[in-house]
Amino acid sequence: ANDSIKETEHNELFALNYELWLDDAKAIYTELNSFYDGLSSKKIINHEKLQAGVYKTTYENGQYVIVNYNQTRVTIEGKMIEALGYMTGGDKT
Repeated sequence: ANDSIKETEHNELFALNYELWLDDAKAIYTELNSFYDGLSSKKIINHEKLQAGVYKTTYENGQYVIVNYNQTRVTIEGKMIEALGYMTGGDKT
């Protein structure tokens, strides 16, 4: 991918071609917009470290986000989260 060398020791080789990212950006925006819809009035009730570089934020309605800040993928709750990726879950109530 065009972003595969971003934030590596090869940053000087990074060439921005935003058109290649538009579909990815749109998909991420759509997913997160749907997830966060209605959360603006919800309180965060828990923020916990699950393992080194992996954190889970839980909202009062039961929805949560798990973020992997590591440079390698991890498995959490039986699901793989890519490096620098995230996973959402919980029920909207």
